[in-house]
Amino acid sequence: VKRVVMHRATDVFIALCIVSNTAILATYHYNTPEHWLTIIRVSDFTFNCIFLIEVALKLFVLGPVAYLREGFNVLSFVVSLVTLITGVISFEDSAGGVLTSLRAIRLLRVLYTFKFVPVLRSV
Repeated sequence: VKRVVMHRATDVFIALCIVSNTAILATYHYNTPEHWLTIIRVSDFTFNCIFLIEVALKLFVLGPVAYLREGFNVLSFVVSLVTLITGVISFEDSAGGVLTSLRAIRLLRVLYTFKFVPVLRSV
């Protein structure tokens, strides 16, 4: 399990998922057709499950201390935690702006792609 979880191909897969998820979420706009909203919701749920599984597997393989030593893992953990929280809060009608603010934090996941472009890491 450790070889698969820690393999470079897994990191590339996660980065591609992040880019794909961001691109799909960016298509949301005022008066988005209902069929497209369904596609957005299903894909967002699917990608979030992938991200949560990645965090869980890395925590299992590395252990919490080693996992949290790497900045990108901390970022992934925090964003995944926020994703879980927004999933729970979304069932509350009164969440409103808090929910929107928490969802915006998920955009930080894009920073994970910096891992693959060394020039961006110095920014």
